[in-house]
Amino acid sequence: MKVSMQQIADRLGVSKYSVSKALSGKPGVSMETRLEVIETAKAMGYRWRQKKTSSAPVDKAIPNKKNKRPAAEADSQPFIFVLMDSSKLNEVYFWNRVLAGIINGCNEVGWNHLMITNSSEDTEFIFPAYADRSACAGIVIIGDVPASYLLSLKKLNIPIVLTDHEEPLSGLDCVVNSNFEAARALCKRIIDSGCRSILFIGSDHHSVSFTQRWWGCQNAVFEENQISKKQLTLRKWSLPSKYERWLSVLEEKIAGIQQDMLPDAIVCANDEIAFDLLNLFKKYHFSVPEQCKVVGFDNTEKAAHSIPPLTTVDLGKEMLGYRAIEALQRRIAKPGSPPEKILLTFRLVERESG
Repeated sequence: MKVSMQQIADRLGVSKYSVSKALSGKPGVSMETRLEVIETAKAMGYRWRQKKTSSAPVDKAIPNKKNKRPAAEADSQPFIFVLMDSSKLNEVYFWNRVLAGIINGCNEVGWNHLMITNSSEDTEFIFPAYADRSACAGIVIIGDVPASYLLSLKKLNIPIVLTDHEEPLSGLDCVVNSNFEAARALCKRIIDSGCRSILFIGSDHHSVSFTQRWWGCQNAVFEENQISKKQLTLRKWSLPSKYERWLSVLEEKIAGIQQDMLPDAIVCANDEIAFDLLNLFKKYHFSVPEQCKVVGFDNTEKAAHSIPPLTTVDLGKEMLGYRAIEALQRRIAKPGSPPEKILLTFRLVERESG
């Protein structure tokens, strides 16, 4: 009996429209729902095919050494594994959009995608029994993974591309945002507006991008102090690595601060922290930007509609995922070429908060 999208929708208690968007890689559903739909579809035996384009035909993309027929004629459609830490599932404004870019790239090439979540405690990747190894085009890793886990992936001798993370000694291609340069530019803008005391809010262990943004702010302040002798100050508040605990820790800090202790500006490691901060400032009667400027990163959809609208940095999240697929195609076509680091540029989005 052929399984339908409606049956998948009924099993999960969602709409058929949501199932369709999840399987096609279109935006509009959360990452958690997307993963549930994909896993349920596989478990129920539902088969869906991605569209193919002449620019990257499937039979050229993946040679099938075990079968003389081209991959397009083989029993299994080419696919890639998309690996991501399970802790990132609820961050729909960044990671869900990176994933959407990966899925759109797969659609153009004609690949399926199989999501696999891992945790920081996982030490080894085991190839799933349900997947046909001969049809696996490669692996795209979103964010960082433990070193031992990455080593087990490399032993598979399957092309790998890192997304929003780099391991210089791994010999792997990577696609990353220019987090350091973006933070440096954002911080310099704040300094040029007259700010002398700056606070950075983020997590030391949440992601490499948070660390790079902190380094960018440090560099901007150090350079200004060396050149102009402005005696700028830069402090940091570290939040827990899990998003669910950010708000309570942040509120505890804000509740204990006096108005005369406010810095001139606060740089939040992402827009989500900035939104929480704006809400807390309103609760505790601090005005933005009059008493303190607030800026963020990622230019999520809510940024233009926060109160006040948030100054932030657009880093092209969908493009991050899309370019990872392009990098994987290049690695397949030129397996012996030197590893590449693709650095995506940024755009400052100036609004009323800072």
